[in-house]
Amino acid sequence: MYLLDRVKKIIDSQDIGKIPITYRKRLATFEALLNGNCAIERDVDCPFYLNDLGVREMNSPSLMYQLIIKRKYFEPFNLEKVEKDLQTIDLEKLADAMDGAFLLLGDYGCLFKVINLRYNDILQSRDYDLYIYSATVLSVLKDKRALDLFKVATRCPNESLFFQKMAYFRLAVAALKRFGRIDLTENSLTDTLNNSDGLTQLDRAILALLLDNFYGLYDLYNADDSHATNLGIKLSNYNALLLCDIILKDKDVPADRFDMVARYRNQIIINKAQLLLADQKIDDAKKLLINNLDETERLCPNYMAEILACLAYVCYLGEDYDQSMSYVKKDIQQFEVIGELVAMMETKKILMACYYSLGDIKSAQGVFKSLQESTSDRISKGFDMAYYKEIKS
Repeated sequence: MYLLDRVKKIIDSQDIGKIPITYRKRLATFEALLNGNCAIERDVDCPFYLNDLGVREMNSPSLMYQLIIKRKYFEPFNLEKVEKDLQTIDLEKLADAMDGAFLLLGDYGCLFKVINLRYNDILQSRDYDLYIYSATVLSVLKDKRALDLFKVATRCPNESLFFQKMAYFRLAVAALKRFGRIDLTENSLTDTLNNSDGLTQLDRAILALLLDNFYGLYDLYNADDSHATNLGIKLSNYNALLLCDIILKDKDVPADRFDMVARYRNQIIINKAQLLLADQKIDDAKKLLINNLDETERLCPNYMAEILACLAYVCYLGEDYDQSMSYVKKDIQQFEVIGELVAMMETKKILMACYYSLGDIKSAQGVFKSLQESTSDRISKGFDMAYYKEIKS
């Protein structure tokens, strides 16, 4: 297999130490996946882009690959050969291969060609992960076949009832966010709730918090009364956060479910802060986020970057520019280490705005200039910082 052979050569090369640690971990993950070691530990710097992060377009993997190639750490992968690998690999290995290939290349177009060519086989595969990964790619590209694949995943006989229900939930999210299908969203939410007698109490609670958190977005799309909608969103957010805290206090919650709920709790806190901002309650939003920093550090420390970014923005709105810049600088370091380059650049915009607000035009223009540079150049320093930190440690 071309791609696996190339990855092995890169890992075994003398120059492997020059490659940023985040990308090295992704190379090792790809090799493990293709060698059948699916139990390899995955973290925020090596996520399941085609599963855990919803149906948003994720550009950071592509930016990372562009930087690696610009620095000439190794020769570019031959995309035609990568596509041929994915077109000919055994169907039972295709999901892992797609997962790993996206980690390394971040190329939706490459995966789309493969899915398009093998669509009928994928549809008949009875492989839950393959359904979800393929549907995610198609959702990002707004190909309506994504909805069919999510539907098939809800009936996948090789998967548990909980994950079948999760497929209904993903279908609802995709229908609303990517295709604007209110009718399908409503039906999918109903199907998520129906026929749940076989679920454990824990799994019911997790689905309930997901639905509560999502219902606010659905309400915004389908609202006639803005006042009632605002109240409904707040109640949904409150219920979701309450369920999270109840679940996370249970010492018997399995590790995978605990991590899932801890991640969602982080997002729900951020959503609550946004609701407070919508009501012009900047101080309350700031207090909420600061009070949850320690809890985020305890429950899901690798996801601190998200809440720090929100806190930096809230401090900026409250005209506390020095504190905002303090959080921005911490946040940029977090994003650098985990390789979330798009988020890192968005956070730099807050820094630029703070400098302007403080009258430090020279520093603001310096940040602006860095944002105007080519994609690879403007993220190079971040990778270098993460690399040198590793060397010193």
